[in-house]
Amino acid sequence: MAIGDAVAGMATRLLGLQKEDFALFHPGGSLGKQLLLRVRDLMGSGDRLPVTKETSLVRDALFDITSKGYGATAVVDSDGMLAGIFTDGDLRRLIEREGLSGLDLPVSMTMTKNPRVIAPDRLAAEAMRIVEEWEVSAIIVVDGGKPVGMVHIHEILKAGVA
Repeated sequence: MAIGDAVAGMATRLLGLQKEDFALFHPGGSLGKQLLLRVRDLMGSGDRLPVTKETSLVRDALFDITSKGYGATAVVDSDGMLAGIFTDGDLRRLIEREGLSGLDLPVSMTMTKNPRVIAPDRLAAEAMRIVEEWEVSAIIVVDGGKPVGMVHIHEILKAGVA
């Protein structure tokens, strides 16, 4: 096995191959997935994207949080631009602080402003780095400031990007 590794290493050097070349010849491998898989390949979009207007009440945002399976919803302004994110963690903290009366507050008062976002053409490995670094479970995918998708850590892990 050591001799095989040495031969492969020498061939790589002699042919001037880069890790990107390896990804093209072995796209199903771990390195290939990290180099070729994009956020757009994993994200939930269209009807799968949870979106809530910032004028909505928290109680109305609950459906968006739970129905799409992300544990979060993108909060948008009247122009459809991303204003924040409202997560199940935000909900728990709100109920601890305000009790059930917090459900009648506008989601804009309780959302997390300036959430972590990623563009659809970024590598899935970068999305994994963001969820690990910021300890979040979902990232909103934006294009021109508008949410176009959401990607969850479970989708990234299921794709083999780790």
